[in-house]
Amino acid sequence: MGKHVDALIVGSGIAALSVARTWLLRGKSVLVIGDRAAGASSVAAGVYNPVVLKRFNPVWKAQEQLDVLKPFYAGLEQDLNDLFDVQLDVRRLLHDEKEARTWAKKSQREDLTDFMDPEVHQLQMDGIVRKAGYGRVLQSGRVRVARLLDAYWKRLGHDNLFVHERLDYDTLKFTSAGVIYKDVSADRVIFCEGSGALTNSYFDWLPIIGNKGQLLHLRVPDLKLNFLLKSSLFLLPVGGDRYHAGATYEREYEDGDPCALSRKRLQEQLESFLAADYEVIDHVSGIRPTVPDRRPLVGQHPEQPRAFAFNGMGSRGVLIGPWAAQQLYASIYEDVPLLPDMDLQRYWPGS
Repeated sequence: MGKHVDALIVGSGIAALSVARTWLLRGKSVLVIGDRAAGASSVAAGVYNPVVLKRFNPVWKAQEQLDVLKPFYAGLEQDLNDLFDVQLDVRRLLHDEKEARTWAKKSQREDLTDFMDPEVHQLQMDGIVRKAGYGRVLQSGRVRVARLLDAYWKRLGHDNLFVHERLDYDTLKFTSAGVIYKDVSADRVIFCEGSGALTNSYFDWLPIIGNKGQLLHLRVPDLKLNFLLKSSLFLLPVGGDRYHAGATYEREYEDGDPCALSRKRLQEQLESFLAADYEVIDHVSGIRPTVPDRRPLVGQHPEQPRAFAFNGMGSRGVLIGPWAAQQLYASIYEDVPLLPDMDLQRYWPGS
């Protein structure tokens, strides 16, 4: 038998990174197995904000997650000598006076005052259709996810802590003492597979719903936008005259590839508020792991104590992931119970 680690981590997206980083910071040993496939993390815009912008409600546990997020990504920036957490205003385009009044009213709520600027600002910018102004979200930003994942897995690969391969489930063996995979033994395995968990027989009882998201990468030469503008979709500046526009939320789809119909719909939504010439330079897609109650799926398998799942982050992986990884660590090593509404055992048949 080869080396032994505290945790075998399966996955290569932001969820797997969150768990691996959390374990390593606390002196635990890990081996990450992931195929770097084009999942949701690889095409994610990486935006985090504490407000559900459709109805102006607070994101679940938003402040707790933000308090973990900042030092988490700052530490990665220091270790990897790069910038990943980018300061970025998120502004919600308000379509009429009624919506503007709703924004102003909700910003006074106790659970939203730290997240919503109460002032309704007027938007006067060439290339953007004027509506009823915009509301500004506080404590928002963007993580450059693809850049971070590439740098982190390269670092772990250099340290022999990352294996670039797809997990062979048939080779994974559970014993009373732990887990064995090829020549590696571990105390436990933590599956951080995103929508890949749909084919994981250990956790096939979890209600993970694949939700397809599609994005357009644009060139808009005459637009000078330095914040994310959210309307029916978001328009995100990523440097120079380049922008990302999206995203779709598709529960029914034939495959994970970009499709012409969704591209057409995205362009129609974009043109409802963008009044500038643009060029589509790429069209990408990924499958998000979503859950009916919109809460993460974290914790120990009820019948296989060496198996854990860390999943269900949906479109908020950069925000939820670091905080949820700390919650999982505390439940395993510090006997701190997981919150019932994130503990995956809430979906165990007969529970």
